[in-house]
Amino acid sequence: MFSYISKILDKLKNLLTGREKAFLCDTCKYDYPAACRNAKRPNVKECGEYRSRTT
Repeated sequence: MFSYISKILDKLKNLLTGREKAFLCDTCKYDYPAACRNAKRPNVKECGEYRSRTT
């Protein structure tokens, strides 16, 4: 129970201080359905397949 509350408090702190991670899909070169099969797409914040569009 405590870890659940702790996660919520951390999330709120990050939102209020502006340190919330942006969605990776917005800058990923695989950001189209034929290339990305991640079930959480387009709202992924952590992804092992992420590649920046600029590289």
